[in-house]
Amino acid sequence: MTVVSRLQYLALAGFLLSLFPLSVTVLYFNYALLALDPKPSLRGRLRRNRGFQRRNLLITGIETPHGLHLARAFYSTGHNVIAAATQHGLLPLHVRFSAALWGFYRLKHSLTDESASESTKEILDIVQNENIDLWIDCSQPRHSSCLRHAKAVVERRSRCLVFLPSDKHADLFASSDAFLSYVHGQGLPGLDSYQVGSRAEIHNVLNTSRGKKRYKLTGPDGAGAKPILPRRTQSQTYHQISQVKVQKDSPWQLKQHVEGQERFTTVGVVVNGHLWAFAASPLSTPQYLYSLPPRDCTAVLFWHEHI
Repeated sequence: MTVVSRLQYLALAGFLLSLFPLSVTVLYFNYALLALDPKPSLRGRLRRNRGFQRRNLLITGIETPHGLHLARAFYSTGHNVIAAATQHGLLPLHVRFSAALWGFYRLKHSLTDESASESTKEILDIVQNENIDLWIDCSQPRHSSCLRHAKAVVERRSRCLVFLPSDKHADLFASSDAFLSYVHGQGLPGLDSYQVGSRAEIHNVLNTSRGKKRYKLTGPDGAGAKPILPRRTQSQTYHQISQVKVQKDSPWQLKQHVEGQERFTTVGVVVNGHLWAFAASPLSTPQYLYSLPPRDCTAVLFWHEHI
């Protein structure tokens, strides 16, 4: 660590210490308001229910906004939340002091492919020491191969379940082509996608659509211009296709192109093959989730229920 970095940390520490009296005052004021609140908390009401089963959960990546939000949600519904995260620098992570956490562990190794065995051992030790029932990873970015390895080890050597797609479903969502192939196999509507190995195959696809659909043509490496077909006139379309150097051993991709329609990103909760919750948000603002009107999301709900 350089001298400049040390000075920056010291300056930040001094600034935080100057705010300590104010922070303590606000903290006690908050506790006083909670103590005077006559309504019992949801956490307390759920725990008093005779059939309630309290679970121990491990959340890694607690420093992310959705990780902390998830921890608070489980805490408010009566469960014990253990958090684990890698800590960089001298100052501790602020999330470790959250009231929603039953305990906090500092990981020495990140959940990456380079330190897969070390990080898996750390996670397994936490799971066994805390009797964890469910592990959820909220780290960003996620390393799928490392998480798959950790999932296999944890579920084999403990009773803990890992909230991670199986290899089958992970491969299904690995690429848009694999997902579209699955959608079409289920008899559901989806964007058309073709692998074309000659100009004649491109013409066959365009002739079949009869101008009702437009397609984006992409080369094998995905680089270069991506023309939209068909063009305004037949001669322009033929000229554009004649410029394409397509071969059988290096096919191009012809994927349906949709214009002028708003796109959404969706989140669904599926339990035992049944859809329990669904939310969608415009693709331009993925950090927010909005409920769609019933008429607008009926088709999307139908699609999710059959996956």
